[in-house]
Amino acid sequence: MSALGSIFTSMVLVFVAVFSIGMLIGSTALGHGLIREDLAAVIREVEQAKGSLQVINLTIMEDSKTVDAQVLNRDAGSLKVSEFGKMDLILIYWSKKTKSIEVKWIPYDPSCALGQGPCWSPLKVSYQGGSELMNPVSPDFRSGMWDSGEVLELLVKVGAFEQIDSSKPVDLILVASNGVRTP
Repeated sequence: MSALGSIFTSMVLVFVAVFSIGMLIGSTALGHGLIREDLAAVIREVEQAKGSLQVINLTIMEDSKTVDAQVLNRDAGSLKVSEFGKMDLILIYWSKKTKSIEVKWIPYDPSCALGQGPCWSPLKVSYQGGSELMNPVSPDFRSGMWDSGEVLELLVKVGAFEQIDSSKPVDLILVASNGVRTP
């Protein structure tokens, strides 16, 4: 091979090496940017999850099968009502039937008020006893947000053949899809 051919081959190899290093640095920088964006999103979620949900009223209805509860969103951010189906509700009560403590996960059912249960459904969202101000919830609970400071009233049914002993304590645990929950 001639000297000119060796120089040309060396230049091509140097060009390929420099191009490859440039691509590697570029993809690393892009990856770093994507990681930073993902980390920022996680930080926003954690900051939002600093709040909690608080049961402020829990009433056992006369049929001993239904519980009416009011839950306050205490700085947990805005929760989409369209994602209520992703929430977990656990009811802890003393059963008249089994004469023991029952701990039951209750499934979400927007039409629960019409059914037998076990189920839970939202009834309304309010702010300081009145209408919501921000992100109002639609009557069918398909759109809107349950915002910080607002109260969600919900209905819980334990089932047709179950009864809650109203003389004993009842507790409700509600966990939102972003991890905030009642204490």
